[in-house]
Amino acid sequence: MLPMRRALLLLLVTLPAAAKGLPPPSRIDVWKSINNQQRLRMEWDGLPDATPIKLPDGSTEPARAPWPFLLHIVEEDSPGNDKIKRNIFVDTRFALLTRAVKPVKISPVKAAELQYMFSVKVKDPCIVVFKRDFSVVGALSTKKDFTADRCLKLMVKAGDDAYVESVGKYVSQYVKILAQEEKLWKQEAKIEDLTDRAAKKSPADMKKILKEVEQLDKQLEADRETLSEKEQELKDSLRIKPDEEEALPTTVGKGRKKRKVTPEEKEAIKAYREFGRDKNPFVRAAAVEDLGTLDSPVIVDVILKGANDTDPRVVTAAGKALSRMKSAESLEANVGGLVSGNERAKTACAVALTEIKHPAAVTGLMALASSGNDALRGAVYEALGKQGDKAAVALLARGMSDRVPALRVVAATALGEIRSPEGAEPLLQALDSPDWSLQKASIEALGKVRVKKSIEPLLVLFEKQEGLLKEVLYKSLVSITGQDYKYRETHWRSWWDKYGKGFTLPTERDLEKQRLLAEKALEGYAKARKYHKIVTLSRKMVFVIDISASMKDKIVIPPSAPESVREEFPDRVKMEIAKKEMIELIATLDKHVWFNIITFAGKVKPWKGDLVRATGGSRNGAIKFVSKLKPLEASGGGRKRSGGDVQKTNTYAAMMAAFGLADQKIPDWKARSRVDTIFLVTDGVPTSGEITETPKLIAALTELNRTRGIVIHVICFDKETGKQMSRLATLNGGKYVLRGF
Repeated sequence: MLPMRRALLLLLVTLPAAAKGLPPPSRIDVWKSINNQQRLRMEWDGLPDATPIKLPDGSTEPARAPWPFLLHIVEEDSPGNDKIKRNIFVDTRFALLTRAVKPVKISPVKAAELQYMFSVKVKDPCIVVFKRDFSVVGALSTKKDFTADRCLKLMVKAGDDAYVESVGKYVSQYVKILAQEEKLWKQEAKIEDLTDRAAKKSPADMKKILKEVEQLDKQLEADRETLSEKEQELKDSLRIKPDEEEALPTTVGKGRKKRKVTPEEKEAIKAYREFGRDKNPFVRAAAVEDLGTLDSPVIVDVILKGANDTDPRVVTAAGKALSRMKSAESLEANVGGLVSGNERAKTACAVALTEIKHPAAVTGLMALASSGNDALRGAVYEALGKQGDKAAVALLARGMSDRVPALRVVAATALGEIRSPEGAEPLLQALDSPDWSLQKASIEALGKVRVKKSIEPLLVLFEKQEGLLKEVLYKSLVSITGQDYKYRETHWRSWWDKYGKGFTLPTERDLEKQRLLAEKALEGYAKARKYHKIVTLSRKMVFVIDISASMKDKIVIPPSAPESVREEFPDRVKMEIAKKEMIELIATLDKHVWFNIITFAGKVKPWKGDLVRATGGSRNGAIKFVSKLKPLEASGGGRKRSGGDVQKTNTYAAMMAAFGLADQKIPDWKARSRVDTIFLVTDGVPTSGEITETPKLIAALTELNRTRGIVIHVICFDKETGKQMSRLATLNGGKYVLRGF
């Protein structure tokens, strides 16, 4: 008896632990039910991607397959493959395990090229099983290896390492479902047999048999439903183990300030980790920006880690999150971030300081102004402007000569925010810059700095300048002098020649009324043009026109509206109103004007690839193009498109095209723009594209426009849309017009 017990113990020890949960072997063909045959049908998968994963912070981590997998390496019609087919592929357990360890068929030549096959000798045929990290669990390469037990041992080991539940248990439970299905299949056959017998019986016997059939059929349906629920639960149980996460912090602070991390802080960190590595930069940006809702120094640390992202939009979002934290501890951590961490984290801290003032921030910001990182320098210049400290004027004056033209614009704007007379000189030197964005920023900044010595240079430029800059010059002259001679250059010159020598600048309080009047001065200027009641001097403009299906609708005119309104909108169709206004404007453009038209719904379509001069040919071509515009339709007349596209409003893509950035995955914030004015005509908020939340759209466009200075006007045909979109105009120097009620 003792030798027998020893033999049994030895057998238990030598059995593979991973395979103990498997049921006894059975062949696929023993299962007669059609449903079971469907369940056991094997499907071959494709090779998982073994490319290392590039993280948003620019680092990489090893690739992970979505599931463990089995490589069946074989040439077509390989004679040595018969044993594999005969011993392994026919096994019920193997068929069920392929739901967890995916089978992939590949030729020996292709297998030899796989980097993760370097430790395995490729034979024809052979089977190799891999874990999710592409490490080899084991290989079967000789005829004696080609047994179901040896193959299943490898598959179960790979599966148990990958899934929450034991795959051996999973297979065992599935075999029980197959067995139950066989019983139901036999029950179904019995019902069919009884039905056939009933047809041959007397009416009384038929009625009795059919009653029995009805009861059996009802029970069969209930049993099938129960079995289906069990099967679904079993499928759901086959879940991949979650990757191990970095442990949540438990304490924050040092010394007397040390405390435990609160449950709310832990939940916020968990929520961020769920989305912080998403492939979409807008998802990552939203994840890090949402952290700003919880004002806490431990969250500051998490945000600074999230700021280490390759996409500058995520870094900016991290800065916005930090800017919402106003507690003393959080501000201290934010300012401390200017001297610790990498340059992206420092950039985020600087971005935060463009929204909030902190007396201790100026020194740290100025120390970063010589950084070789363009984004960091830009954030520093802007933040110094926000802090308003005159100590930064000399540094910003040097920034006016920054090697990156876009950053010269930021430095000029910052000098205007500080409003120190010492900042006027570099601004005056930039008035002759070939970069119109820098000219515009410098003129506007001089209007805020307000020094007497800037009046003559601005007046000289005003006398010879045309286009959008003339309007900017006029407003700055009014802001500095308190005088208002409209757009009459000779009147300005006469006044200055006569009174300039003894002129004293008016106070800010004296200027309020004149500035308000200056907003309306364009109305009477002969060279100004009007589009949807918006007057402009622009000579480089783009019209962005919504042609989604809703633009075929009519605006609502209340019965109480005056007759003049009804005359202005005779047919009331949104698209027709937009077309009429545009055609009337295009017809008045002269050869000094450059323009383009961009239409959009779900997709964006420019009229021309770039701005074109308004000569006779292009004007006529544009008028014809606009006259043919129709809202997209899913079917019927007009311009047919797929149903999904016609209802979409991809405002972000349309505006990127207007900025000249249509083909850029990450918009180049440093690029310069020929366009100085954009007219956006729409009746809806964004519903498709990379950004569909209106506040985020406005924030993204405004951030991108920070170094360009493009004036963005918004014309809406819907009051509710206008309430949301009007801010885009307000933040970008434009006007908002509602065409409707």
